[in-house]
Amino acid sequence: MAIIHTEKVKELYILENNSDNIVAKVEINISSVDDSNSDTVTSQDLVEIDTSGGKEASGFIAYESLTENDVLKWVEAKRNILKTINTYRLTNQKVIQKNLPW
Repeated sequence: MAIIHTEKVKELYILENNSDNIVAKVEINISSVDDSNSDTVTSQDLVEIDTSGGKEASGFIAYESLTENDVLKWVEAKRNILKTINTYRLTNQKVIQKNLPW
């Protein structure tokens, strides 16, 4: 059994009233499939980006030059968490709640 994850950036949200179009939040979607039975789970989250450095921040990329891979790198920690949750949900979905024996 292998879990295959597909990661997408769904939306970008920029700081209001800023001509530099600095990204402040990223909506990500992680869809995960168990290749042994085609079960699928999807998670999404809105992730805040540190904007304190503005366009002077190290590694700043102009909005017009951004790629999906650039943005996915910014939210790598959250992506990994969502992939772990999805994997858990896929591999443990056969678990059911049972009343306590006492």
